[in-house]
Amino acid sequence: MENTASGWQLPDIPYLKFGEDITLTNCDREPIHIPGHAQAHGVVIALDPSSAGPDILQVSENIGELCGVSAEALLGKNIDQVLDQGAAQAVRDALADGAFKEAPVYLSTSSVQGQRPFHITAHEHDAVLVLEMELVTEPPLIVDRLTALKPAFARLRKLISLPAYMHAVCAEIQAISGFDRVMVYRFHDDGHGEVIAEVIGERDQREPYLGLHYPESDIPKQARALYMLNSIRLMPDAAYAPSPIVPAINPITNRPLDMTHCILRGYSKMYTQYLINMGATASMSLAIIKDGELWGLIACHHQTPRWVPHDIRTACEFVANIVSLQIRDKEEKELSEYREKTLSIYAGLVDSLARSQTILEGLAPHTERVDMDDAAPASLTAMDLVSSTGCAIISAGECRLLGKTPPKTWIMDLIGWLNEHRSAGSDNSGVWYTDTLTAEYPAASKYVDIAAGLLSVNVTTAAPPKSEGDYVLWFRPEVAQTVNWGGSPAKPYNIGETGEPLTPRTSFSLWQETVSGRSLRWEAVEIDAARRLRSAIAEIIVRRSTELVRVNRALMRSNVELDSFAYVASHDLKEPLRGISNLVSFLREDYADILPEEARQQMDTMMRLTRRMDNLLNTLLHYSRLGRQTLALMHVNVKDIVAETIETLKARLEETGTTVRVTSLPASLYCDPVQIGEVFENLVSNAVKYNDRPVGERWIEIGSIPSHTTSQGKDHPSQEGLSMPLQSDTIYIRDNGIGVPEEHYDAIFRIFKRLHDRDSYGGGTGAGLTIVRTIIERHLGIIWLESKTGEGTTFYFNLWSAQEEGL
Repeated sequence: MENTASGWQLPDIPYLKFGEDITLTNCDREPIHIPGHAQAHGVVIALDPSSAGPDILQVSENIGELCGVSAEALLGKNIDQVLDQGAAQAVRDALADGAFKEAPVYLSTSSVQGQRPFHITAHEHDAVLVLEMELVTEPPLIVDRLTALKPAFARLRKLISLPAYMHAVCAEIQAISGFDRVMVYRFHDDGHGEVIAEVIGERDQREPYLGLHYPESDIPKQARALYMLNSIRLMPDAAYAPSPIVPAINPITNRPLDMTHCILRGYSKMYTQYLINMGATASMSLAIIKDGELWGLIACHHQTPRWVPHDIRTACEFVANIVSLQIRDKEEKELSEYREKTLSIYAGLVDSLARSQTILEGLAPHTERVDMDDAAPASLTAMDLVSSTGCAIISAGECRLLGKTPPKTWIMDLIGWLNEHRSAGSDNSGVWYTDTLTAEYPAASKYVDIAAGLLSVNVTTAAPPKSEGDYVLWFRPEVAQTVNWGGSPAKPYNIGETGEPLTPRTSFSLWQETVSGRSLRWEAVEIDAARRLRSAIAEIIVRRSTELVRVNRALMRSNVELDSFAYVASHDLKEPLRGISNLVSFLREDYADILPEEARQQMDTMMRLTRRMDNLLNTLLHYSRLGRQTLALMHVNVKDIVAETIETLKARLEETGTTVRVTSLPASLYCDPVQIGEVFENLVSNAVKYNDRPVGERWIEIGSIPSHTTSQGKDHPSQEGLSMPLQSDTIYIRDNGIGVPEEHYDAIFRIFKRLHDRDSYGGGTGAGLTIVRTIIERHLGIIWLESKTGEGTTFYFNLWSAQEEGL
C-alpha cells in the first residue's frame, strides 16, 4: 500500500485470479475489492460515464427480485429504464459536475420501479460509474444528526485518558447505531490487533473480548489497505445469499467490477462464516486513521440481522472521523503527565550534578531514600528518570548499582560490547536502546529476568578503550507478558475430516501465548530524557574542565610561591639562628666562672632549643627541595639499596639488638635511587626507633609480594584518581614494634606531627614519614600501612610504571 498524489492504492499483492477458489492457505491473497457479487439487500449497477444515458454495463442479479426486472434485460439500456426521471436526471447532473470523482455521493431516497424506497448513492471509480441502491427496511427518522451529535462530541472532548475516551466512543456509537456490541480494535506494529475498549448490550450474553489479541491473519494486509480507501464496512446479514454481477467482466475495463468504494460490496464465505462463528450476524466497521496510517477500527456486532440506514451510518462515520482527528491529541495527553514528571526529575538530577563533585554522586548520591509519606523527600537518582527496575552508573572505573541489576562483572562485559558494537548509539547521540537485549547480546539470556530491555547512555566525552567508558544503564526485566489471544494465532483455521479446509476457526475461547525475552518498550519520552541527561552531563563536564584548568593554574602558582617561601624562609633563618647559637656558646665559655648556675642552665636550654630549631629548619629545607629537584630516574638494583640502608644504620641496629631479615625483592626498580634510598632509610630507622621490646627480641623484615595480593585495593583513598599500571611487586617493611592505632593512620604522614612526647623514642622532628610519602607520590606511587597496637606495623609501598609515562 502506498500514498500517492492521486490517493491511496491497494497493496502490491499477487492476488488470486478472479474466480479462483479461496482456501485457508491463500485467503491473504484474496482480491476482496473484486468479489464478483453484491450483498442481497441492494442492487449494484455499473454505468458507462462516457455515454449520454449513461448506459448500463453491469448489474447485480438480484435486481429482478428487488425491482421486478431482469438483469439481462437491462444491459446496454439507459439508466432511465431503472430510475424515475427525476432520479435519473440527478445522476446525469452530478456526473456532469464531476461530483462523483472524490467519494460516494448520496443522491436521494426514492422508490424504484414502483417498488419500496431505496437509498441511492453513486461514485466514479476505475472508468466506471457505480450506482448503489439499498433497500430501505426501516422508515427514516426526521432527525438533525449533527445537532444530535453535539452533546456526544462535548463528552468526548473532556476525556483525557485514552482508555476512558475509547470506552466513551464505544458507548456513543452504540447509542447511535443500536448494535449489541461495539469495540475499539487497535493494530499493533506487527499487524496483530487488540480489543482495547468494549461496550456490551444486555442482549449479548457472549464472553467479553476486551483485552483479547487477534492474529494478523484475521484482518490481512489487503483488508487493512481497503479501509484506507473506504473507511466503512457494513454487512446487515452474514447469512445473505450472494448476488452475482452480470456480466462478470466489465466491457470497458475488461476486468471484474472494482467494488472498492461500494457499501454493497460482497464478502467471501470465509469472512461471513468467521463472523457467524463469533456468534454475530450483522457487523459494521469504521476505520480510525492516524497520520495517514490505519490505527484501528470501531467494530460493531449484532446477534440478529441489522441494516443501518444511510443517515445513521453517516453519523457513525462522522464520529469515527472525529476520533481519527483526536487520537493523536489523546495519546499525547496520556503521555503528558509522564513527560512532565520526567522533566521535573531531569531538572533535579541536573541540579544534583551541578552541586556534586562526580557523576556518581550526582546521579546516585549516598543518601538514604525515604518513603513518600515521610517529611523529608527521597533523594533523586538516575533510576527515577525513566521507568526501570534497575540502573547502573559507571564513571572513572567505578560502578554503582541501583535497584535490581546483573552483577558488576557482567555489566563491565556489557560495556565492552557496547563500546565495540554500539559506541555511536542507534541515532549517533550516544543513546542506544532495545526491548530484546538477548537478540542483540546473547549473553544477556542469563539475566533476562532482570535485563531483557536496556536503555544505555554513553556519557564519555572522549573515545574510550573498548573496556572502559562512562555510562548510565537502565534495565527492564522480561515481561511476564501473557498475551491473551482470541484463539491460537498459530492455528487460525480448522480443517475438516477429509483434509479440505472448511471454516475459519470456530473457537474464540481464551488462548495464551507467553512472550519471552522481551521487556516493555522504551517510550519516546524516556529516550528523549536520556538524551537530555547526556547533554547536561557533557555541558557540566566541559564547564568543570574549564574551571579545573583555571584552578590548577592558580594552584601551580600558589605551590611555586609556597615552595619558594619555604626554601627562602628555612635557608635565610639559618644564618641568624647560627649567630644566636654562636653568641650563646661564646657567652657560656667566656663567662662560665662568673655566671650563676641558673644562668648557665638557661644558656644550656637556649643551646638545645637552637639545635632543635636548626634541625627543624634543615628538615623544612630538605622537604622544600624535594619538590624542586628533578627525578634522576634509572633502573636500579633494589637489593643494593637495601644493603646500603642496612650498612648506614648498622651501628644503631647493633646497639638495639635488632635483626633485619631480607626476603624476596624485585630485581630492579625504575626510580631515583637517592630518594628511594631515603625512603628505605626512614622506614627502617622508624622501625628501630619505635620498638620497646627487650634487646635481642626486635626484628625487621624487608620483602616484596605481588601487588594484587595486598590489602591495598583500588578503593583505597590514596589511590583515587590514578589509572596507570602498577609495577609487578609491592615492597614492605615489617616490624614487631609498638604499632600505630588505626585512627592515626593518616595523621602520622603530616609534617612535624608526632604521636608521642618530643623526647620519647629518641625524639625527632616528625617529618620523616611526610618526606617518605612525598618521594613515593613523586614517583606516582602510593604508600599505606597495616598495624596492630603492641604487635607491630607493616608499611607497604609500590611505584607506578613511571618509565612508560616518560617521567
